[in-house]
Amino acid sequence: MLKRGHELKLVYPQALAAPEAFEGLAFDRFSLQPMDGPEVAENTARAIDYCLRHPQWRLSVQTHKSLGIR
Repeated sequence: MLKRGHELKLVYPQALAAPEAFEGLAFDRFSLQPMDGPEVAENTARAIDYCLRHPQWRLSVQTHKSLGIR
């Protein structure tokens, strides 16, 4: 597992990969990407809420999916 670098991007939520487990690593940027699928709207809301409560994390969205480009 990489422990340092420029950006750590984590798909959120994942039962076995809580963001708290990664906060001590030496990355310049920490990004949360909402998990796609049938619950994408709920996952996006949860990721936004998490980022607002934990400013170390930034929201990362897949713009191409919002635009319908797969």
